[in-house]
Amino acid sequence: MLRSIAISAVALAMFTAASGCGGGSSSGGNVTETQSTALTLSSVSPSSAMAGSPDLKLTVTGSNFDSGPHRVNRIMWTAAGVSTPITATFLNTTQLTAVLPAKLLASPLTANLTVEVWDFTNGSPAATSNALKFAVNQPAIIIAPTTATAGSPDLVLTITAGAFTFSNGHHKFSQAVWYANGQRTVLNTTFVSTTQLNATVPAALLTGAGTTKITVEIWDSQGDAPDAISPSVSFTITPSSPWDY
Repeated sequence: MLRSIAISAVALAMFTAASGCGGGSSSGGNVTETQSTALTLSSVSPSSAMAGSPDLKLTVTGSNFDSGPHRVNRIMWTAAGVSTPITATFLNTTQLTAVLPAKLLASPLTANLTVEVWDFTNGSPAATSNALKFAVNQPAIIIAPTTATAGSPDLVLTITAGAFTFSNGHHKFSQAVWYANGQRTVLNTTFVSTTQLNATVPAALLTGAGTTKITVEIWDSQGDAPDAISPSVSFTITPSSPWDY
């Protein structure tokens, strides 16, 4: 009887040690780590553009993007209650690229961007990420036209204020300035209203192809420096022939 009790005690001790039960702790036990497989969006670059911008390449960073069989990644652009799918190029599980078409960037707005992973075998996304904001901002000034052909005659530009206000009177005046090849040229500028100027680009500035910058300066006639300068916008002079560069 005593021998039988002793054997049972030994067996119980061996079972307790093997299972890690009892008052002691076991450092040799297996630890299971769980990795998140959630589709997440952490950044978008760039995260803003000016209204009227051309097509824009977008880089999206996150986690658990998927290029498996029957899988496709796409970016959803949602603004003013309308969602537009944009085809994405898979680089790896943490990065996608896509091109935002110019028509989505035509007017100031704020859009939500999400990433969806679709399976061709069903009609709904297998996973959808969190949303990030993309801002289409009002430009400071808008010019029209934005191009001319080399060799054109004098050209009148209409300059419209966006996130900028033109001034006139009480010693204040507004002037358009043309920057090209390191040279600054003040254009003959007519004040129409606080939101519009007309400026004449002389033919002498339109002789060769290239890209220039135009800004608007607000001056006090009694000052020696402008009170305000708008961000610049681009103006392109296109070649009149294939050899005009």
